[in-house]
Amino acid sequence: MPAQHVDIEKIRAELARAVKERPPLAPTTRALLEALLPEINEMLRVGYTVKDITEKLNHNGVSIKMTTVQQHLRQLRAGDKKPKRKRVTKPEPAALPSLGPTRLPEFPSTVAQDLVLEPPQGAHRQT
Repeated sequence: MPAQHVDIEKIRAELARAVKERPPLAPTTRALLEALLPEINEMLRVGYTVKDITEKLNHNGVSIKMTTVQQHLRQLRAGDKKPKRKRVTKPEPAALPSLGPTRLPEFPSTVAQDLVLEPPQGAHRQT
């Protein structure tokens, strides 16, 4: 099916205008902590605790838990740019050797009738 006649320049201008009109996205918590890392490290150096820093961040509008701050600081100090997620892949099914057709043993139909279930020795029957 052929494409309709479209004015590419008009579409391009519309998309550019939409980008300019949209407010910038807020930084992620990790990006914020990364930007503040020099100040956070200095606070820790002079005796502030991670709890103190978390309270200061919360007081200034950053809703974050102390454990999250600790986790991000640990990752940033380790040099990780972003936590790596392990990709889980399904293993290929292993080829099993062919054992040929499986046959179940045949039992006479009277076997089930011959079974008598009795309680073990010493067990008391409830009446």
